[in-house]
Amino acid sequence: MAAVVTQSAVDSSSKQPDTTLGEGTLFQTTVSGTRRKETVFESVRLLSVVDRHEREERMSRNAPEALAEETGVFLQQTNSGGGMPILRGMHGNRVLILVDGIRVNNSTTRAGPNQSFSTIDATMMDRIEVLRGTGSASLGSDALGGAINFLSTQASVRGTGEVHTSVVARGAGAESSAGLEGRANWSTDRFGAVATASARHMGNPVAGGAIGAQPFNSYNEWSASGNVAVEISDRQLVRAAVQTTQQYDVLRAYGSSPLDFRKFTRQNRLLSYARYEVQPNDLFRSARVT
Repeated sequence: MAAVVTQSAVDSSSKQPDTTLGEGTLFQTTVSGTRRKETVFESVRLLSVVDRHEREERMSRNAPEALAEETGVFLQQTNSGGGMPILRGMHGNRVLILVDGIRVNNSTTRAGPNQSFSTIDATMMDRIEVLRGTGSASLGSDALGGAINFLSTQASVRGTGEVHTSVVARGAGAESSAGLEGRANWSTDRFGAVATASARHMGNPVAGGAIGAQPFNSYNEWSASGNVAVEISDRQLVRAAVQTTQQYDVLRAYGSSPLDFRKFTRQNRLLSYARYEVQPNDLFRSARVT
């Protein structure tokens, strides 16, 4: 995600570029989007990346909390099952949320707090890329404040045929919560697969003193994902992926008041896609169709 900005002086009467600055001149700004790989250090944009190791160190319970410590990212979170990122003072449908480059929200999404962000299970993600500042030139008009791209763990090929697994369990007494997540990956010369699954229960957090338990925060959730890759030639790769998150009895992220605590009995996110990738060759550097 990148953009190039150039400025030139324009004579207000002839509308032609002018190298001299004087009365009657205006500044014309041209913004063009580019789609190329770049490192965070070399990028002209304000970018940050949260990898899986860093997310696990933060012990974040959900996707919003995975970004709670990121510079320039503010989090509006009225309950454990919600969370809305604020970038450059903008939120809702003015901050683009993507999973593997596919939009989770769009211009029709509610302008204020919405549930899109909280339905993403961060445990199935390999890294999270955060673009702070407008990305509309390359990503569309709903990226005015910035964009957040969740990149799931992708299956790889050229493996030895061994199965690698990992299991992580967590719990917290102050909120009566518990969670379990697992991951397995396997690959051969031409085929690879990754599968993840998680389940968690969030309870009501208990504050100190006479405040006591904070109601309307508890909910249950389970998630699962699968990703396969097939190498059909030395330069061609086909991927297929499916992700689902199911949440139960989650307090809605907007409109709550002491007399109105409505919950979503069930909310879910289901994403499936197929992707064709061509590695660099004599005709072009790379190509990808999703």
